[in-house]
Amino acid sequence: MVFYTEAKARSAALQSLEQNVLNASIHTRADRIVRDYWQFIQTSEFKAVDAVWHEISVNPQLRMAMTPVFEFNHRSGDLTVYFPEFENTRFIQMLSQTFYAGIEYISFNHSVGVEQNVDEKLSMLSDMLSRELERLQSTQSSSA
Repeated sequence: MVFYTEAKARSAALQSLEQNVLNASIHTRADRIVRDYWQFIQTSEFKAVDAVWHEISVNPQLRMAMTPVFEFNHRSGDLTVYFPEFENTRFIQMLSQTFYAGIEYISFNHSVGVEQNVDEKLSMLSDMLSRELERLQSTQSSSA
């Protein structure tokens, strides 16, 4: 179920990326990935996957069986889908993990009713993500 749902979500995200989005500025793409992922984590599919992840975290047998999925997710560097000009380095992987953790935390707080400034925080997350990617881009440009 987890494999299928994740593969389906990744496939839908790739199909929805029009060429003009991939040619847009880093800031525009950062905002797009934040908004797209925000929409996904509000779905029942995400909530089901999240419940499974929680069960895996407390069940050693499930955790052992799902280790390949964890390892793939840890190395996936999903930001490279929206930012193909960057290699899937450890920095991109860490930035992907930070992005997912941040937006999922905002979503959790929103779902329990303590987060009132979702749009403002999503904009801050977009800004932070684009700033880090622009910094990486300038570092790569200067070393080339």
